[in-house]
Amino acid sequence: HDVQVMDKWFAAQALAAANGVDDIKQLMQHALFSFNTPNRLRSVIGSFASNFVQFHNQQGYELLTEVIIKLNTSNPQIGARLVSIYNHWKRYTPELRELQKQQLEAILATDDLSNDIFEIVQAALAP
Repeated sequence: HDVQVMDKWFAAQALAAANGVDDIKQLMQHALFSFNTPNRLRSVIGSFASNFVQFHNQQGYELLTEVIIKLNTSNPQIGARLVSIYNHWKRYTPELRELQKQQLEAILATDDLSNDIFEIVQAALAP
């Protein structure tokens, strides 16, 4: 149960309206955070993507893309799941649409991109 409590604590930090990208990067340095723990990773990055105040800007999108690219080699299934955050990029304002499209294109340009991530990015960019 302690693990679930910590996942909820991490999620609460990532959702806090006052916490921006720098705070999330610092949270990812926490001793109990690990890229190798999918639930912990989702509780931070997935929750941050739901933080409408802090996530929807160039820095927020760049952080998500950095994490996805890092996961490309270590855990592409989780990376693909996180890419799906960009699936509705066409529904945003023109400025945010362009920023999200740039991130999808950056992911697509990654060397040795996994099939899991490639398929989600390709589907998101399809007309």
